[in-house]
Amino acid sequence: MRPLDANLRRRLPVRRVLYPDVVRFKPGGADVWNSLMIDELDRPINEVLLVVGVSLLLVVSGVNAVQIATSDDSTPFDRFDEAQPGVTKVADQASNTTVITAYGTGGGHLIAINPNGTLKFYSNSYDEYYDVDPIGGETVMVAAMDEMQKSDCPADTACTRQHLLRVNLTNGDSEVLFERFRPGLSNNEWHDIDHLEGDKYVIAGMDRNEVFIINATTGIKTWTWNAQSHYNISTGGSNVFGVPAYPIDWTHLNDVEVLPDGRIMVSMRNHDEVIFLNRTSGVDESWTIGSDDNFSVMYEQHNPDYIPEERGGPAVVIADSQNNRIVEYQRVDGDWEQTWTWSDGPMQWPRDADRLPGGETLISDTNSHRVIEVSENGSVIWSVQNVPGVYEAERLETGDESAGGHSARALNLSGTGTGAVDPDAGSDSLGAKLKSVLPAIVVNSLLYVTPSWWTWTGVDGLLFISGLGFIVTGAALWIRGSGKKIWSKIV
Repeated sequence: MRPLDANLRRRLPVRRVLYPDVVRFKPGGADVWNSLMIDELDRPINEVLLVVGVSLLLVVSGVNAVQIATSDDSTPFDRFDEAQPGVTKVADQASNTTVITAYGTGGGHLIAINPNGTLKFYSNSYDEYYDVDPIGGETVMVAAMDEMQKSDCPADTACTRQHLLRVNLTNGDSEVLFERFRPGLSNNEWHDIDHLEGDKYVIAGMDRNEVFIINATTGIKTWTWNAQSHYNISTGGSNVFGVPAYPIDWTHLNDVEVLPDGRIMVSMRNHDEVIFLNRTSGVDESWTIGSDDNFSVMYEQHNPDYIPEERGGPAVVIADSQNNRIVEYQRVDGDWEQTWTWSDGPMQWPRDADRLPGGETLISDTNSHRVIEVSENGSVIWSVQNVPGVYEAERLETGDESAGGHSARALNLSGTGTGAVDPDAGSDSLGAKLKSVLPAIVVNSLLYVTPSWWTWTGVDGLLFISGLGFIVTGAALWIRGSGKKIWSKIV
C-alpha cells in the first residue's frame, strides 16, 4: 500500500486516542492509512449487521406470531384452568401432593397436583406467586403480588400490593393474613416469607434491602436488619450489566429462613452470598457462604435450604441460578465444602431445590419451564413440563422446604454429581443452543424477557441466534467507532 505523502499528513489532524489500533502518526504513514480504512469500513459494516440482525428477529417474531394466531389460542396454563379437579391428569404419579408457584404468561399461577397426577387446585387470582410453604394438612402459606396502576395506589405513583396468604387447597378458601403497598413495579416483591412464631413473620424486603419481622395482626415491624449495616454500597448489583446498582436492585435479597437456633439464613442474590443473621449481633461472617463476584461458589442464587446437624448437616442446598446447577455445601471444621452438584442439558436458571425425606431432590427450573424430581442416583424420576415462570415447588407432608431431607454426605450422594449430568439432554431447546455460544447470564436474561409462547425450535431458533449475533456485533462496532470519535474530541 502506498504511504501517504508528507503534504497529506500535515493536513490531517493529530489525535490521541484511547485504543491501541487507531490513528498514530509514524514515519511512512502506513498506520494512518490502515486506521482510516478501518474507520471508513466500520460505519457501513455495523449498519448492515444491525439491519440484518433486526430483520432476522422480526422474521422470527412473525413466524411465531403466525403460529400462535393459527393455533387454538391456548396457553400453557389453559390445561390447568380448564382441568377438572380430581379427574384431569396433568402429570405422572408422585409420592405426595405437589404445589407449584409461577409468574408471568398472563399473570401468576398457584397449582396443586394430586399424588395420582390429577389436578387438585388451580388459581390465577394474583399477578405473581412466589414463596409457598406447607403449614399443615392441605393448607399452605403463599407470598403473592399484584401490580397496581397509579389510580389504585395510596400514593401518586404506580405500586405493587404484597400479600401474605393462607390457602386451603381442598376447598379453595383463601385468607389475606397481611398486605402492604410498595412504590414502583419492579424489584420490590416479597419473594420469601417465613413464619417465626404466633402472628410474627420474617420477610425478605427486596425493595429496601432489609430483613424484617412483622406482626401480621398489628402491622408493626418488631425487628429490622438493613444490608447497609454490613455491605458497602459500591458492592453487589446484578452482573448482567456489570455495574453497581445501588439503590435500585442493589442486593436483590430474595430468601429468608428461620433456623432451629433462632438465626436467620438470608440469600443476598446480587452479592453471590448466603449469610447468617444473629438478631442481636448481626451477620456471623464466619458462616457466610460465597463472596461477591466469586462465581465458582455460586452466582446470583435463589432459595437456599438449611439441613441441620441431626440430619447430616449443617448443610445448605442452593439453586445456583446463573451457574445453571443445584449445589450443596457442607459445614466441615468451621468452613464450607462443596459436597454435591446436579445439572443436565436443559437446566436453565433454577430457582428452587428441596431435599425430600426419601433422598430425592425437587427442583424448579425457571427458564426450562419445568419442575423435576431427581433420585439419589441422579435420574429424573418425575416432572411437570411447560410451566413458564415456575418459581418454587413444595411437596406436602414432607415438611417446609428441605425440613424432612438429609444432607448429600449423609445420603452418600455421588461426590460432584458428574454422573448425574446429561449434557446432551434437551440439546434442541433454545437454551441449549444459546448456551453453546453465549455466557449463561446473557442467556438467562434473554430467556427471562422472551415471550414464553415463542417456540424456538428448528429454523426459527437458528434465525434468532444469528440475528442476535449480528445485532451484538453491529452494536459493538458502532460503540467502538463512536467511542473513538467522542474520545478524540475530548482529548
